[in-house]
Amino acid sequence: MQEPGAASSAPNLKFAHIGLAATDGLRLTRFYIEVLGFIVTDSGDFGGAEVVFMSRDPKEHRQIVLTPGRPKELPKNTVNPDFGI
Repeated sequence: MQEPGAASSAPNLKFAHIGLAATDGLRLTRFYIEVLGFIVTDSGDFGGAEVVFMSRDPKEHRQIVLTPGRPKELPKNTVNPDFGI
């Protein structure tokens, strides 16, 4: 076992699809584009919800899907209240 924080040779991991529900989808979309370098690959109405598909991998149509639906009454992040949109 390595010491915490020690460099390691991590396997080449990737993910193909994760869904995130947000209270402010536009703001979260801008964050993923401007800060993390994602591009919007598709968007539209899906069952009455406006969804946005994004990816950083040209071989993957969508790595992330953003959708509305995060309940506004969920408490703020107690570790860092600035996180959570």
